[in-house]
Amino acid sequence: MRYSKKDICSAYTKLGVTHGKTVLLKSDIRPLGLYTPAEKETVVQAHISVLCDLIDLSEGTLVVNAGSPSLCNTNTPYDPAHTPCEMGVLSEQVRTLPGAVRTQHPFYSYAAVGKNADFFCGPGARGVFGLNTPKQRLIDANALFVSVGLHPRLTSAVVHQVELMMGVPYRYTKEFLHPIVTETGIENQPFYLHVLRRECSIQRDLNAKIFAYYEQEHALASATLGMGNVYSLSMGTYYATTQKAFLDDLFVWLKEEPQKKSYRI
Repeated sequence: MRYSKKDICSAYTKLGVTHGKTVLLKSDIRPLGLYTPAEKETVVQAHISVLCDLIDLSEGTLVVNAGSPSLCNTNTPYDPAHTPCEMGVLSEQVRTLPGAVRTQHPFYSYAAVGKNADFFCGPGARGVFGLNTPKQRLIDANALFVSVGLHPRLTSAVVHQVELMMGVPYRYTKEFLHPIVTETGIENQPFYLHVLRRECSIQRDLNAKIFAYYEQEHALASATLGMGNVYSLSMGTYYATTQKAFLDDLFVWLKEEPQKKSYRI
C-alpha cells in the first residue's frame, strides 16, 4: 500500500500538527512502506515540507534529535555544522536545512528550524537531561512529540528527564571529554551523560508500564500512514504523568527493582 504527500498532510494534521506549534520529531519511515512521489520531491522532502508548512516556521518550530552516538569514546571531533546525525533521514534533512540551529552536545545533539530554534537549541547545560537542556525547554513549552513509524514508548526519552529529576539510584552522571570544533579551532570540552550502573544488572521493560499508566488518563493520538502509523502526545502532559508513575514506583522504568544494589551504602 503506497502513500502520497496528501496522505502525509492528512496524517500529521490528525495528530495536531498545526500553525505555530512546537514539534519534536522522531522517526523511522521504513515501516510506512512505499511512497508515491509528487513531482520531483523525495519521500524525505515530502515529510519535512509538510511539517514545515503545517507548523509555519515563521510562527512555530520543528525540532529533531540530531545525535551522533558513534562519536562516544572516540577522538573524532564533533562539528555542529557538519557532523552527520545518526537519528534517521528525516532528522538529517532538518539538520541540513538553511537556518538550522544545532546544540553542542557531541553525542546527543538536537537541531531545530523555525521561530524559536535559537531558544530550544541555543547555549545551555552540558548534559542531555536536566535543567536548561533542550529536553526541559520542550517539556516546559508543552511541545507536541510526533513519532513516525514507531510507537512513542520506543522513541520518547522524556522518561530519562524524569529519572534524572527524581534521582533514580540505578543511574549516575558520567563526564566525557571530547574534541569540539569551535570558531577558534578544536577544543576538548566536558559533556555529561546520565548512564546506567552496569553492575546492577538492570532489565528494561521498554516503557510498557509507563505507557500503560499514561493511557489510563490520556488518549494517544495516532493515524495510519501507508503500511504503518504515526503518533503524537503532548510532552508536558506526558512528563507530568510519568512523574506520577515514578512517585508510585521509583523503579517503574525497569522490569523489577535491581537485586544488585551497588548504589546502597
